[in-house]
Amino acid sequence: MPVYDGLRVYEVREDLYFARGIRDAAPLRELFRMLAVAEGPAIIKVNWFSPYPGQFTDAATLALACDAIEGEKIVVEGHAAERNDGSREITPDNGRENWDWIKEQEKEYLRRFGLDAVLARDDVTYVNVTDEVWAGRAVPEDEVRAALEGHGSRLALDGLYGALPEKLVAWRGRPLVSLARVKVSDPRREAPGFSLSLKNMFGLIPEPNRGAYHERLPEAITDVCLLYGAFFRLVGVCEGIFHAVRVREGGAHDTSWGDRYDDVEDLGIVVAGAKAAEADAFAAALFGLDISARAVMTTAEERLGPWDKMVVLEASRYGLEI
Repeated sequence: MPVYDGLRVYEVREDLYFARGIRDAAPLRELFRMLAVAEGPAIIKVNWFSPYPGQFTDAATLALACDAIEGEKIVVEGHAAERNDGSREITPDNGRENWDWIKEQEKEYLRRFGLDAVLARDDVTYVNVTDEVWAGRAVPEDEVRAALEGHGSRLALDGLYGALPEKLVAWRGRPLVSLARVKVSDPRREAPGFSLSLKNMFGLIPEPNRGAYHERLPEAITDVCLLYGAFFRLVGVCEGIFHAVRVREGGAHDTSWGDRYDDVEDLGIVVAGAKAAEADAFAAALFGLDISARAVMTTAEERLGPWDKMVVLEASRYGLEI
């Protein structure tokens, strides 16, 4: 696999950047500075969906992102059924009755991968959205509705009006970085999948098992983006600094949901944009995958605003070969 040792930062277009050769915080801070994210307080939405190699925001990546932002960082995530040890099945219906167990499982997950040490830093606050909402500490629904109406939008799924932790409102108006691990399928697969900065926001739905939302996945993803976008400034970041996921037949690793994949190490790449859809489309195209016509992307355009499809073609100029 190629390793890009020489740092290069490209302005793909206004408010969309691609960097390769990222190894420490200084160049990432410069990239964040271009998007007015380098000064805190800033919220970082990590990806802690599972414990599989390369699939989650690891401690080194989180520490690097925190070092790239001067001042206060607020790390946010919800509980997830897949990152537990597998000794209990968490369904869409039994999460609350297993809440104490789920919280203990998260402590072990954070300890196991050294993430607890990053969260213990003086300049970092961790907010688990599941714990906050389930404890009754959510922003009142009428306040959420008013904020969304102020932005000319409404949610497709009524149940998500009560999904925003009240604690986060202390940082209202600040940037929210959707720090997504690059996860893409081999484009030769039938209906190749992807998970990037828009999908990363799906993890802020409080329920640990979000299977019930998959029937209306594009609406659910964009609902969360609208919800948080009414209170914060959303910035899409797709990173493959130390790890990236490439799903393919015969991949080195397997998952509980049936995919096999390779953990592509040390690419040192970051795509960051003020429009998450553009960042996602460009990042996917770097791996040869055109996602511009996929349902999540077209729904994002309808509900979050237009984005430039030309970024898909422009990705071919940057010579990323995996």
